[in-house]
Amino acid sequence: MSQHDFTVDNGAGVAVRADINLALKALASQSSGASAPSPTFPAQVWADTGTGRLKQRNAANSAWVDKGPIDGPMAPLDSPVFTTLVQVPNAASANQAVAFGQVSGVVGQARNARLYQSTASSIATFTADEVVVETVLGGLRYCLPNVNKTINLGTVGAGGMDTGAAPVSGFVGLYAIYNPSTAASALLAVNASALVGQVYGGANMPAGYTASALIAVLPTNASSQFLPVLLRDRRVSFAPRTAISTNTMAGSPTALSVSGSIPANAVSVGGSFGLTSTVASNLSTTLSEDAVNALAGSQFALNGVTLVNTFELDVTGAQFIYYQCASSAGTPTYGINTTSYRF
Repeated sequence: MSQHDFTVDNGAGVAVRADINLALKALASQSSGASAPSPTFPAQVWADTGTGRLKQRNAANSAWVDKGPIDGPMAPLDSPVFTTLVQVPNAASANQAVAFGQVSGVVGQARNARLYQSTASSIATFTADEVVVETVLGGLRYCLPNVNKTINLGTVGAGGMDTGAAPVSGFVGLYAIYNPSTAASALLAVNASALVGQVYGGANMPAGYTASALIAVLPTNASSQFLPVLLRDRRVSFAPRTAISTNTMAGSPTALSVSGSIPANAVSVGGSFGLTSTVASNLSTTLSEDAVNALAGSQFALNGVTLVNTFELDVTGAQFIYYQCASSAGTPTYGINTTSYRF
């Protein structure tokens, strides 16, 4: 243990050398001792052997700062250095470290997403346990917990349309949007008459909102209101809508547009069909995703007067499916209704 006042007095050569050696020893041992060295200097280090702690003078030279045990690692978790937890903010640019909540997930991914409309209305409420949003595809990612947001197609801005009015008898896309600076979130509706992106790509994002995710694509009526629907995750169900009703049979795959009941973002369509005849007949029908029946499709046949069933098909083209139907006797009637889609 050695301490020194770090003042070397004038004197004979041997005495001066001895005084210098004592000062160097004090430096080498970090002024070790059971009592504080005197005088003190800003940033001076003291190995306090009385408490076993390594201390350093603060910049104002007014107090000692505990740096940790002399014989242990510097700044252990139980030292005063770590007694206050500091929350790291979410990253705001690509060269910043991200918080764990920003790391995993896929844009638009949601748990228990739900929107239910029992009657036509301009207002709807979307809920989810959590939703993943991104600044751009592959960009900064945020996970929004406990989402419970209302959308009003009669307003513009956060919580309404991005611009203009909702389409008449068309589709609107709903985005979850997020402002990282304020942690505010909202819904934003867009005209989805054409294909819309998985993140908002328009020019009317509300100020401060930088991350988004497509969470719904829903039909509207002639009054630009939401139709009665049920959204569960990425599946939308609705009352049956007629896609075709005909007495003309189709002996080869025939294209059928379902654009009136499913949006451009739809990746599959579900519904039901019926083939009847006025007399007992060999009834058959095939529903498929393409014009050459290269994919699985759905085939049905029956000897009788009525053939009905349900179907779900992937959509390979722009809101088209393909059908064939045949009846060996009587006057046939063929119909297809759509009742759901996935996006």
